[in-house]
Amino acid sequence: MLFSFINTDGFALGRPSEEVSSSDNIKNERSALKVQLAGDLNSVKLGGIGIYIVSGGRKFSINNAAREFEVLPYKKGFMIRGHGYRKLFKTASIDVVSLAGSLRIRMVPFSGYLRIYRSGKSLGLINVTDFENYLAAVLSREYEGRAGNEMLKALAVVVRTGLLKQLAEKKENNDPYDIKDDLPAYIGEGEYGRMLKIVRETRNQVLYEGKDLYHAMYHSSCGGSTDKVKCPYCEAAPGFVWRFDITPDELERKLLLDGYKIRGLKAVYINTKTDNGRISRLHITAANGSFYIDTGRLQSLIGTDRIRSSAFSVSGNEKLITIIGKGSGHGMGLCKWGSIMMDRRGFKYSDILNKYFPGMDLRYYSNENI
Repeated sequence: MLFSFINTDGFALGRPSEEVSSSDNIKNERSALKVQLAGDLNSVKLGGIGIYIVSGGRKFSINNAAREFEVLPYKKGFMIRGHGYRKLFKTASIDVVSLAGSLRIRMVPFSGYLRIYRSGKSLGLINVTDFENYLAAVLSREYEGRAGNEMLKALAVVVRTGLLKQLAEKKENNDPYDIKDDLPAYIGEGEYGRMLKIVRETRNQVLYEGKDLYHAMYHSSCGGSTDKVKCPYCEAAPGFVWRFDITPDELERKLLLDGYKIRGLKAVYINTKTDNGRISRLHITAANGSFYIDTGRLQSLIGTDRIRSSAFSVSGNEKLITIIGKGSGHGMGLCKWGSIMMDRRGFKYSDILNKYFPGMDLRYYSNENI
């Protein structure tokens, strides 16, 4: 696997200069969040302006003698090579920092700096960034429709709560990162500036259940009911009602590939539902017996773009099976489209949170470093 990280500006490794800390790029090192982007890379190609590498407390500057450089695993350390040069590092990790803030992934700038570490015979890649910058980047990714500020404030509280809960429950281990995410903290896409303002306006605000942080979640649209409440607001969501058709033969082939020893699939029925009416398990009849499959597993087989939620009905015959559903996502916690419509009707973010998280308390998190 190759992780490209390239800009059009050229550079080459220079000589090491004064001792330096990578955290110079993070305004508060205690609030830094280490986000693993990948853990099995064969190489990493880098580019940008004003870049230097930090290894063992020493800064290795970059000049403009080459187009790009590449980081490769070498013995127990790293090899960095470019046009006409090669440099070896025997440390367990190196940091790639830009004084000009020009580090880019897929040509989009992101906050903080990169840490590359050895992961067996491969490379691991971490984005070290400020906590609030990461939250703003997540909001930028999760932004739907013409979301108003009150909806976004509610979402910021939910994302912050969920992340802090995840960090609090993280078991002690030797992982060099705090969380995993496929995407870095992009700062150049969407309405990042607006999202950062939203994050700062709700700084430290989280949801509690008694004395503990609540396991807050969110989804696109609930289809009329979340795991806790009825929701009359999200019918305006794109694709609110959806339909998926599949032949018995096609479904049987997918089940066979997943390990089911099924033959002659006949019909699909609803087996069990959750308390709020979502489908949790399906019963499949076939020539050689009965089989059962959890809805989540079926979504993985078929695709969540086709079976968009677990709020659906099933019908069909020997020629075609039809699934008709509502909403998109797991239906737990905050309904984003319901929140958008509540915002448009004049509700404040505290009202939105009270709606989707009944019984939870909105408080300030006690750790001032977040």
